Formats: sequence, structure tokens, C-alpha cells
Amino acid sequence: REVVEKIVRKVMSFDGVSKYRKILDAVEANVKTDLTWDDMMDIQSKYLSAFKTIDSEQLQGYSATIDDIYYQVLDPNSLYKTQTTLRKQLGLKEHASEREKDLAFYNQFSYAVTDTALIGESGDSSANSSTSSSSTADTTAGQTEYNGNTQQAAEGAYDPNTYVDPNAYTDPNAYADPNTYVDPNAPQY
Repeated sequence: REVVEKIVRKVMSFDGVSKYRKILDAVEANVKTDLTWDDMMDIQSKYLSAFKTIDSEQLQGYSATIDDIYYQVLDPNSLYKTQTTLRKQLGLKEHASEREKDLAFYNQFSYAVTDTALIGESGDSSANSSTSSSSTADTTAGQTEYNGNTQQAAEGAYDPNTYVDPNAYTDPNAYADPNTYVDPNAPQY
């Protein structure tokens, strides 16, 4: 994101416009566009002021390593909050049915998402909102605390510290020795 912003700012500056050929040569192997030079100049003249105030949103989630592959798993409430913010910026209405689809999607993987603390009753994404500057969480007695904001986790509720593999296979004939000690802090694979 930072690289793209810096390239855009450089291209949008007068100095960048005069040296556009060097910039285009530097990025041509990694960028494909159907914009003509006139199209780019038109964008520059009409949207230069917009690049002075670039707002950014960051999706919240947690990291997971599953089968030696790193994943960033999104929090459905954070995803919905960002979707709502973008829809407002585009002048579109809140899309409640999308939220229901997202929740249904996560619920099929045993993520019973019921927390709406991040979203106000009217769909105002700024109501009761909080941000997390850390991805760590302390879990105690059914509650998950994120920087002092406590969410009550219902039985089977979405917990960003767990992962349920929807494709996992459990052998119904498998024998578990009741005398075998299983360390609850050991990583689950």
C-alpha cells in the first residue's frame, strides 16, 4: 500500500509528470493497464486534490498457521464494519443481507458470531467502535478481552484464538486411551 501511495504521489506531482517515462519504465514489468497517457493525465488533473487525503482501513483478524501454511483469518465483524464504511463512502446503503450471508458463512464453520458491539443499531460503524493495536488476547472464563474491551463469548461463539478446520476428518472408529495425558497447551494440528 505504501509503495502504491508513494508512486501515485510522485506521478501526481509536477516533477513526476515531467519524468513519467522513467517511472513507467521502472514499473512496466509489474504493471499492466489499458489506460492511455491522456487517460492518466486526465486522472491527474481531476483527482490530484483527492490524493492529499488518502484514508485507509485495516481489517482486523488473527494469524493462524495450519499445515505449515500461514493464514490471516478475518474477524467477520471487522469485515462488515469495513464493508459498511466503504458503502457509505460510495453513497450506498447499508447492506444488511450481506451481513447475514457473512454470519451464515462463518457459522457453518462453528463460528456462531453474535457480537454486534462494533456496529451501532442504525448501522453507524462509528457507534461503540473500538480499535485494537495488538493482536494478542487474554481468554478467561468464556470472555475474550481486547485492550480492555470485553466481549462475552457464548457457547460455540466465534473466538479469534481458535481455528476449526471445516475439512477435518474424524475417524469414528478411532480409539482414544483415557489414560493418555494430553497437554492442553500443546499446539493442535
